[in-house]
Amino acid sequence: MPKVSVNIITHNRKILLQKAIKSVLSQSFEDFELIIVDDGSTDNTEVVVSQFQDKRIKYKKIEKQNNVSAVRNKALSLSTGEYIALLDDDDIWIDKDKLRQQVEFLDKNHGHVLVGTGAIVVDENDKEKYRFLNPQDDKKIKSNMLSRCLFVNSSTMFKNETAKKIHGYQTKPYGQFIEDYNFWLDLGKHRKLANLPIFSIKYKEHNNQQSSKYRKNQTTESVKLIKDYKHDYPNYIKAKIRTNLRAAIYGYLNFTWLYSITAFVKTIRNKKK
Repeated sequence: MPKVSVNIITHNRKILLQKAIKSVLSQSFEDFELIIVDDGSTDNTEVVVSQFQDKRIKYKKIEKQNNVSAVRNKALSLSTGEYIALLDDDDIWIDKDKLRQQVEFLDKNHGHVLVGTGAIVVDENDKEKYRFLNPQDDKKIKSNMLSRCLFVNSSTMFKNETAKKIHGYQTKPYGQFIEDYNFWLDLGKHRKLANLPIFSIKYKEHNNQQSSKYRKNQTTESVKLIKDYKHDYPNYIKAKIRTNLRAAIYGYLNFTWLYSITAFVKTIRNKKK
């Protein structure tokens, strides 16, 4: 049984997926399996995956789902590792010691269930826009977790046993765009959460109408989500005010300059750490 199961779910992104796979295989920590669940791709994704001659890669194609949580749960069900590490098919790991550092952290800190890292955000031309770190200790994370999601999906590693104990990702009527946020909140009810002060991943942020709409949907769903956890995490009223304000901004303004403001705030926050 491998120490870590790396989960990638994908749909019609064979070129981006190729880069993601390469970043996993470049890790200094080698005791892992790479679970790739193909959500009904029609672009010959399986051909791209088959070009990697690595026995650690396990590819599974399923019929197209209309539910991201169902696809993530399929990847979880195929995972045999003690820990699960996630990577979105359009992101890459840039720190070759990412897995090693996170395994060492969870091995030493048995009270923790989840550990993430910081991230570097780039534009469409792969030029860095900003980088950020999220709060590192459990108390600070949980004090602010209802106000905003404090984990970057592709940076995370968590305990497989706990994930299966809570039955993985929950399907909710309003959870199409925030299944990861929901999952982190569920994990945090059981054990401690943490982030490492390293920049392990790189992902693109698009300043277009489609991205703005996606951000709007995420924020609107978050308003409903955090209500479900108001008795499990502190500062619900503050979080409710902030989340509703964000929902109003993204719902009615939709200006691309909001991304620039977000980048500026994250950069300033990072410098204060």
